[in-house]
Formats: sequence, C-alpha cells, structure tokens
Amino acid sequence: MKRKVEEDEKNEKIVRNLMKLPSNRRCINCNSQGPQYVCTNFSTFVCATCSGIHREFSHRVKSVSMATFTAEDVAGLREGGNEVINHQLPNRQTKLIIF
Repeated sequence: MKRKVEEDEKNEKIVRNLMKLPSNRRCINCNSQGPQYVCTNFSTFVCATCSGIHREFSHRVKSVSMATFTAEDVAGLREGGNEVINHQLPNRQTKLIIF
C-alpha cells in the first residue's frame, strides 16, 4: 500500500513538472493559459472547457490535481505532450483542434 502511494506521488510530481514546460503551459486545443487536465488518448494538456468537449467524444481526461496517473500515462506524456503533437502537424494555422 505504501509503495502504491509513493508511486502515485512520484507520478503526480512528474506530471506537474511536465505541465510546467513552455509547450504544455497552454491548452493544445484553444491555446488558453494554464491547462489543468490531461487527455490521455492524445497525451496532451487541455483546459477545463476543452476537457469537457473531449469527454463528449469519449476521450479519457484526467484532472492533474484530482486524478492519479499510471506509469503508462506518465510515459505517454513524456513521449508526447503538446510540443510533440504540434511538431507532428506543422502545416496547421492554429493549435490542434482534435474534435
């Protein structure tokens, strides 16, 4: 039990540090500042408004402050994140609109 709590705390700290990266400081969808959610389907950081829209499409969304993140979630965010998605779609005029 203690090991699980320690792992959860470690994962939360990693996610919070990833959220502080310049590319993750804005919502991937609408570009608003301070996203507080993660869309695990795309491993991106999103704002509260866009998190609701993602949920309407049955995407998995987690609150950075309320949810626990698995090792898989953390690995996806390390490998993904907003910067990677932005580089995968370099010819678009605005930020990624996934919906």
